[in-house]
This record gives sequence, structure tokens and C-alpha cells, in this order.
Amino acid sequence: MRIFIASKLSSNYSEILTPSFEFFKKKGIISKLKPVKLDNIHLTYSFLGDIIGEEKLEELKIDIKKNFENFKKIEFFFKKVDFFPDKKKPKIIWASVDDNSSQELKNIYIKIKEVLNKNSVFTNENFVPHITLARVKTILLKDEIEKILSFEFENKNCFFENIAIMDSNLTSKGPEYRTLFEVNFI
Repeated sequence: MRIFIASKLSSNYSEILTPSFEFFKKKGIISKLKPVKLDNIHLTYSFLGDIIGEEKLEELKIDIKKNFENFKKIEFFFKKVDFFPDKKKPKIIWASVDDNSSQELKNIYIKIKEVLNKNSVFTNENFVPHITLARVKTILLKDEIEKILSFEFENKNCFFENIAIMDSNLTSKGPEYRTLFEVNFI
């Protein structure tokens, strides 16, 4: 199993993100990208891969439930489009979230790391709250990068609705995600 811990978004996210994909298509950039399927959109806190067994997974479920069962949904707004690792050689196109929700998400990440450490699961990653929009398939030219950066999201709110332990199965058609466990925010 390729396990990760994530939050899913409220159902209106597709109406906010779809215009970004339409914009990339209109600007002639979409052929250089592998967009994330809308039903796969999520925010990843921690990728664990196959480092945990069934027993450890059950312990994580208990601790995640205990730590997050009374959390409130997190309202957020998409802020801007950016790149990983950087603008010079972009591999991933992602959307940032507003500063207030970003701080709340960082606090959740810290709590998740505490839960993982308590269960002797250690990861080494930097957390940047973001939603992956696409992977870059071929080199983007400077003007294409500028076009992507010029996209502006509508100022509509969305919510992060849960904490979920998910499994990623890589297929020839792309990743397929399965929710193994979730705690819905109130």
C-alpha cells in the first residue's frame, strides 16, 4: 500500500478549479501538462508510502480520530498558481491557499507529525499547503510559465472537510485513490 494522510475539499472545488484547466487549454499549454483528475484533488499532509503495516495503520486510525474528531471545517480561498520545485524547471503546478487557512493547515500538519512520531512513524518532508493541479510533461518555455502564473482564481470559498488516511494505487491511467479511514470535521 502507498499510504498518505490528506484532507478532501468541499464539493464546490471543481467549479473553482475547472477554469484553471480551461485557461491552460485556451493558452495552448494543456498538451504539456498532465492535469490531476478533479475527483483526485486533495491536500496531502504526509506521504508514508509502504512504511507501515496493518497493525501500525490501526494505531494511526485510533490516534487520528482522537486528535481530529472535534476539528472544525477549514474555510479557504485559492490564492495563486505556483510551481515545484521552482519557476526555472517546473515539475508540478499547484494552487496555494490564503494565509489564514495556510496557518491552520500548518498547525494540523504539526499535530499529524506528533501522531506519526508517537506511533514511531518518521517522515522527512517540508509541508507547503497546496493543491496539485498538474504535472509538467515537457519543458515549459518562459512565456508559457508567465501565462500559467497570470491565472487568477475566483474569490469563492471552499472548505477542507476531513482528515483521511488514503491509499494510492498507480495505474497506467494515473493514480487511483481509496479512502481507508477518515474523520470528518464538524
